[in-house]
Amino acid sequence: MLSSASLFHFTRNLQSLRGILAEGFKVNPSFERMDILSRAFGGPPDGDETGIPMVCFCDIPLSQTTEHMDRYGKYAIGLSLTRFRGRLTRSKFGAEVAHEIQEEGRTSRAA
Repeated sequence: MLSSASLFHFTRNLQSLRGILAEGFKVNPSFERMDILSRAFGGPPDGDETGIPMVCFCDIPLSQTTEHMDRYGKYAIGLSLTRFRGRLTRSKFGAEVAHEIQEEGRTSRAA
């Protein structure tokens, strides 16, 4: 199984990437069929879709991302799995991580 030591969030344009760095990740609904969940918990399938709020990340090694970039965009932010593990489900994750990325960028440019 291929994986990476980082999680990547891909976006289509530089403006979106800058927006993430300035304001954090924006949660958007991903529409999922609820009959799958219903069957998993023993209920009848109903076929309804529900928007589940999320921000998508992948752990594909960069050497294997060509198809992924064609679908989701050629700009990406990478987050170290070891550094951010355990914080991925927090609702304020996006803004906090964006702030840390900005601070690290300032520090690395000044060095």
